[in-house]
Amino acid sequence: MVNLEEQETLEHYIRVAKLLGDMFAKSSCVEVLVHDLRREGFPILAIFNGHLTGRYLGHSTSVYGSLDADLKRLPDAVSNYVFVGPNGKRFVSSSLTIRNKKGQAIGAFSVNFDTSVFEQMSAFLQQFVMASTVAKPPAPSQPEGPSGVLPQDALLNEIHKVIMHNNFHLHALSREDKQHIVQELHQAGLLQRHGMVTLLATELRITRATVYKYVRMGG
Repeated sequence: MVNLEEQETLEHYIRVAKLLGDMFAKSSCVEVLVHDLRREGFPILAIFNGHLTGRYLGHSTSVYGSLDADLKRLPDAVSNYVFVGPNGKRFVSSSLTIRNKKGQAIGAFSVNFDTSVFEQMSAFLQQFVMASTVAKPPAPSQPEGPSGVLPQDALLNEIHKVIMHNNFHLHALSREDKQHIVQELHQAGLLQRHGMVTLLATELRITRATVYKYVRMGG
């Protein structure tokens, strides 16, 4: 039986998603979608500019990573996390949990921002500003993983999974939160991955030395 109250709530967010999708339709850099968390697999209830990830209406997909298995633990919102789409493209994303009057999660409103255009522009400007008369050999390209996702993106995903799993917010982390993140990644054996310590230090805005200090504090 359809719950009319919940349906009206979801339709409200669908209208907002359409508004944002139409607003950025020509720029082709923002995907907006609404997931139905009441159904198995959390299918996409509405999607706008889905060509950016290759997803479509009804597509079952993860919303909050490992937290999907327990809707009671979902945060109200998660902002500015890294999301790698099914096509391997990297996005900066934010998701809002949609709840009914009982506080139960019934949907998720997500906005995915394609940063590739701006990364290319940034790289061009940096190259342009730093240009010199002495030609320099190009830096070696970063190898791709088995699914076409760059290793750095995969590592970032692991970092953000831990942050989301603990209901932390990247831009409001306490020292204790950062210690917990470092120790959890260490226990999972992820700090042994090439480049992980440097990447983690950058994401948490601490030094490499502090990362190793937090590891030692964990025993």
